Amino acid sequence: MLFLPEEALAPNVFCFTTSVQGGVSDDAYKSFNLAMHVQDNEHRVATNRQLLHAIIVQQALNISTSAKLPLIAPIKWLNQQHSNVISDYDSAISPTSNAACDAIYSTRINTPLAVMTADCLPIIIACTKSGQIAAIHAGWRGLLNGVLNETVTKFSDKTSLTVWIGPSISPAHFHISDDIIAQFSNYKDAILPAATAGKYHVDLAQIARKLLADLKVPTIQKSPICTYSSEYCFSHRRASHQGLQQTGRMATVVLRV
Repeated sequence: MLFLPEEALAPNVFCFTTSVQGGVSDDAYKSFNLAMHVQDNEHRVATNRQLLHAIIVQQALNISTSAKLPLIAPIKWLNQQHSNVISDYDSAISPTSNAACDAIYSTRINTPLAVMTADCLPIIIACTKSGQIAAIHAGWRGLLNGVLNETVTKFSDKTSLTVWIGPSISPAHFHISDDIIAQFSNYKDAILPAATAGKYHVDLAQIARKLLADLKVPTIQKSPICTYSSEYCFSHRRASHQGLQQTGRMATVVLRV
């Protein structure tokens, strides 16, 4: 199972978010965990990543005008740390370096860009004119740290950008407390008091939409899927509420052929 935008973002561009199905992991990671950093068996994660590559190749064939099997570059997995650091594909640093990076962009064809999530916003940007694409990992810290702003500045023509916000936690299941609510003072429309005293619901996707609108991005699609509510998604928050120490991660991928 893949989660897809309703409409293509740009010519010859596709993107999707994986689900929990289709892999070889088990226990809390069942079954399509794509993260090495969550204490899953590394050989199983490596197999899952090979399966993901096969999915990307098939998706590329589906929209390619050529009958030839495209040569797809490897994904460069990021060391996501809720930062505002972005990198182009060619200079992206391996996660083993411990250098934080939460967004990646490229103008290359057949070069998949990916971020991993289990509640945070996976945000894909494509330019209908230049062919440039980007993938962003944005939790509340990343949004407030400016990861969206930093990524959009890498695009020369902001009026031709299209965005997809993939599956993420809904405001009904995302709470913050009094000690950090002041950091959201610029986004009061995205905050509602929760039933529990001192807690607030925050709509992260609405904050992202406002930031993108302020950046003059004209076209935004959002997945209706809530990672907490859907049995087909990994959710860090749901796992913690179930008393689990770990859970898997989905990948959101974008590619231009």
